[in-house]
Amino acid sequence: MSGNIENKGLLIVLSGSSGVGKDVIMQRTIERQPSLKRVITYCADRGPRPGEIDGIHYHFISEDKFDEMILNGEFIEFNKTPGIIKGTARGDLEEALSGEKVIWRIDPDRASGVKNYLAQTGAENLVPLTRTIYLGVPTIRELWRRINERKSSESKEKRVKRLRFDWETWNEQRDRFDIMIMNETGKIEETVDQILEFIDKESKTACLPESRNLPFTNN
Repeated sequence: MSGNIENKGLLIVLSGSSGVGKDVIMQRTIERQPSLKRVITYCADRGPRPGEIDGIHYHFISEDKFDEMILNGEFIEFNKTPGIIKGTARGDLEEALSGEKVIWRIDPDRASGVKNYLAQTGAENLVPLTRTIYLGVPTIRELWRRINERKSSESKEKRVKRLRFDWETWNEQRDRFDIMIMNETGKIEETVDQILEFIDKESKTACLPESRNLPFTNN
């Protein structure tokens, strides 16, 4: 392909509604393909849930530390809105440029426009290596069941608001993802099969434009 450089690296963005099973699917995907490297999100809106480990599931930090990282320009993207304070460190994504397959789990409102965002924040060289996956469930009733099964201190009112927001986000933004994969109850391995098949196919076609095979620029 003239003007392009073959690159076996890939940045896989995995997203989906709350309670859809993103963490479980992501962990199982990495177990089955250990060469995948997980991008760990910084989280300042809550502490660890039962079973979560700092530095593995999230980097749990204080809001003051989060604000300091924003001021220092350490995040490639972040979301600081009521109830959500999460961000991704710029350096954690660079491995895709050196040929690594990197998997990044973020919320759907951030994931749907991630390619445009990367292009606007000095990381445009990652755009041709980025593929987005939306993990879904078949019905809103099933999504509500899963949200209620999560071990969370959220009130019912907050859970209802989250359900409405997630379902509306899905319906508004699903066409902005490269692929939608349904995570049906009791079919984890089938879901992972589809993800790995997609990663394998896309890693064979991802190329870097020669003029953009450069490190990140700092804005």
